Amino acid sequence: MKELRETIHNANLTKTQKMIAKYILDNSADACFMTSTEIALKLGVSESSVVRFSRLRYSALSSNFARLAMRGGNGDAAGDT
Repeated sequence: MKELRETIHNANLTKTQKMIAKYILDNSADACFMTSTEIALKLGVSESSVVRFSRLRYSALSSNFARLAMRGGNGDAAGDT
């Protein structure tokens, strides 16, 4: 999780993208199962902003988010120390 936070912190994101990224990180256990519409409504941003964020950041973050989802959002996986 620390690695993902550092990746997002160092990325060149817009204010809206930072808001989306922060929400996903802070609420990862729930966010990984939410639709783009649900995230947009929760944050008061457009659904297209959430979709664009996911597309723009997909290649850089997809493996990290997939790993996070597999861990149930809490960053703990079997075998992690």
